[in-house]
Amino acid sequence: MARSKGLFSNSALSRWNGTFDLREVGVDEAGFVFVGVDDPTTARPLVQKAFGARHIEVGYAGQASLLSATG
Repeated sequence: MARSKGLFSNSALSRWNGTFDLREVGVDEAGFVFVGVDDPTTARPLVQKAFGARHIEVGYAGQASLLSATG
């Protein structure tokens, strides 16, 4: 996946010194959103600032994949 700059432009979020890849986004049955990225340490504060920290979990995703609520 090519890296790009700009909020959700080509599945990537921008940061002040480069970019990180947004690889997965999924909602579980309890309403929590999982955001999978290549660099959670950098992405977490930016995602939480943009969308709030409540009900959002930012974690590492090795590669883009389809998330399913059924497992």
